[in-house]
Amino acid sequence: MRNVRDRILVELKMLDAGVVPNTNHFQNVEDQLKMMSPEDAQRSKRKWRKLKRKALKNCRANYSGKIARQSEKYAVIMMLARDRNT
Repeated sequence: MRNVRDRILVELKMLDAGVVPNTNHFQNVEDQLKMMSPEDAQRSKRKWRKLKRKALKNCRANYSGKIARQSEKYAVIMMLARDRNT
């Protein structure tokens, strides 16, 4: 993230998409998910996986190798950051 404004915008986009807002691709969100009801946590995990598949589909068009988990999260964050529709 370039600045605080961009980070806040991405976190708002994450909330809008229904996932736990976390722009630090080295940090896990298990603590936040434990505070949610099991149904809400499962829904959020499903939405995250959907965003991840979409981001990796776009990423793999440019790169054919295996992608590390931190890079997967970074790909989702950058996809949301580039999205100008919201």
